[in-house]
Amino acid sequence: MYSLSKILNRISNNKEQIISDIDTASVKTYKEIQDLFLKVNVSENSLFQSNFNSFYRLNGAALTEEFKSAYYKILEENRNIKDFEDFQIKEILLDLFKYKNYKGSNCLQFSFTTKLIHTINNNLPIYDSMIKNVFDFKGPNYYCNNNERINIYLNQYKAIKNAYKQIIEGNLLHEIFFTL
Repeated sequence: MYSLSKILNRISNNKEQIISDIDTASVKTYKEIQDLFLKVNVSENSLFQSNFNSFYRLNGAALTEEFKSAYYKILEENRNIKDFEDFQIKEILLDLFKYKNYKGSNCLQFSFTTKLIHTINNNLPIYDSMIKNVFDFKGPNYYCNNNERINIYLNQYKAIKNAYKQIIEGNLLHEIFFTL
């Protein structure tokens, strides 16, 4: 795992590219998802689901309609939780694990779980392949059982949350992005 100073240095060295890569249409879609989440029952609202599926690429992940239906039901049922404890994240992961993908496999969907909890509380980070690369995390190997895999993911997620907290509380990105 990279240190926070190394991560900040990488951000500083790539700030122009980071800023130019911000897509205003994606920002608009993200805002629409967040706004709709506050107004609708997401387990029943097709506009929310369509935007969410497209933005977070649920459609490209070989997820079944049964999985997506359960996903939105879980999102709706958990909408009032503001700070997710590890046991709650694990519970969501294991609930979603019950649903096979189109390949017939059960998978731990940690990235999609963090997107679900981020939608509820956008102060909580998302874990995906890009963030994994920024932090230089190694994924759990395939010989780990589900509990071991979940613990590895949760430890990595805790590291991301701690780094975000330090960045926000220390206003560490201000110096990087406002000295262009």
